[in-house]
Amino acid sequence: MSTDKEAAHRALVEQMERRFQEDPDQERRIRRLMEDVLGIAADLDLASVLQRIVDAAARAVGVRYCALGVLDENGEFSDLITTGAGPDVYRAVGYLPTGRGILGRVLHEDAPIRLTDIAAEPDAVGFPPGHPDMRTLLAGPIRIHDTVYGNLYLSERYDGEPFSSGDQALAAALANVAGGAIENARHHVRLEQAAQEMQRRLLPELPDIGSLKVEARYSPAHNTPRVGGDWYQAVELPDGTWCIVVGDVMGHDTGSALTMHQMTSMLYVLALDPPHSPARIVEGLDQALHRTGSETMATLVVATLQPAPGGSWRLSWTNAGHPPPLLLTPDGDAVYLDPETVHGIMIGVDHTQPQTEHVQVLRPGSTLLLYTDGLIEAHDRTLTEALDDLARRASALAGGPLDVLCDELGVPPTADRYRDDIALLALHVP
Repeated sequence: MSTDKEAAHRALVEQMERRFQEDPDQERRIRRLMEDVLGIAADLDLASVLQRIVDAAARAVGVRYCALGVLDENGEFSDLITTGAGPDVYRAVGYLPTGRGILGRVLHEDAPIRLTDIAAEPDAVGFPPGHPDMRTLLAGPIRIHDTVYGNLYLSERYDGEPFSSGDQALAAALANVAGGAIENARHHVRLEQAAQEMQRRLLPELPDIGSLKVEARYSPAHNTPRVGGDWYQAVELPDGTWCIVVGDVMGHDTGSALTMHQMTSMLYVLALDPPHSPARIVEGLDQALHRTGSETMATLVVATLQPAPGGSWRLSWTNAGHPPPLLLTPDGDAVYLDPETVHGIMIGVDHTQPQTEHVQVLRPGSTLLLYTDGLIEAHDRTLTEALDDLARRASALAGGPLDVLCDELGVPPTADRYRDDIALLALHVP
């Protein structure tokens, strides 16, 4: 939970406790409201948080109608969360408030206002057709520092009494929580946008690899910050050999992304040294990171590609603790390149251990898929089940365009959202 949101919750609890000390008769309302606040604290979805606030305000004050208007960054109403008004009202009114009249006044007030007769106010502009008839109003701005995020307003107590100072204190406290929630959500949006732009700039543009078709995808995790250490890389070496890499630096933050960028540069330099052995490249990377004192841990597959007779390509690869490459054969089979020999261990564990190298001929019509573990992670299935599922999905798409295969595989097979970022690189031999 963000610091802003925690501070708003603390402020609400403290304000409620002060009201309890001043007026013991409000004990029932305050305790019920504090229970609602605990529910709000457990919810991270902005729309749900705001609906909870509206419902909590209506229950705490005992009103028939309550609404929360949200302003966009241009000061225009972008959303309206309500309770007490049914679907007939939405169909009849059919638009958001405009911020004129009394609602416009609320946005410029420093504290909530209490009205006993809305129609008698000089700036009242009346209600649109289909809107419920309201006489009393308690309304206040949703403000954090100098920024107004909207307003919270309540109307028509069930007991017919005018709004009290206690009602006003409850509404003001909940408006603070709403402001913190909106500010926090917008901060996360800006952070996600910046993180994704940073990740996009760090990932390379894919070159043309001879006659091979190549596609790559990157999907961020659905948790902020939406940036991580997964990457793909494809570079041509001076003798015409292609070096391709898919890797995953441990961690899900900007530090992991920057480490990933550093490793891609180191891998390229190491790959320039003949005979371009994937095992030697990975061993050199592990030793170089050790000498620099880095505590980085990463998994990766490094492979080299060279043309072979008959339109085939010779693939040499080493796997440093990474999910196995998936080969879609011309016959439509999906086979993991997972030899019985032991894979090398991940980078950063033991730089003295040698890596194992393997060779596979990619015949015309073959498709090779390299990916990071975010593509197969799931909380409701084993790793074997996840790998089997990926093989089935990829095999079903093998006869179609390579870009469609990547697009389809990059979408979760269930409603679950990705908890980890994903890098995906696909190569097809025509």
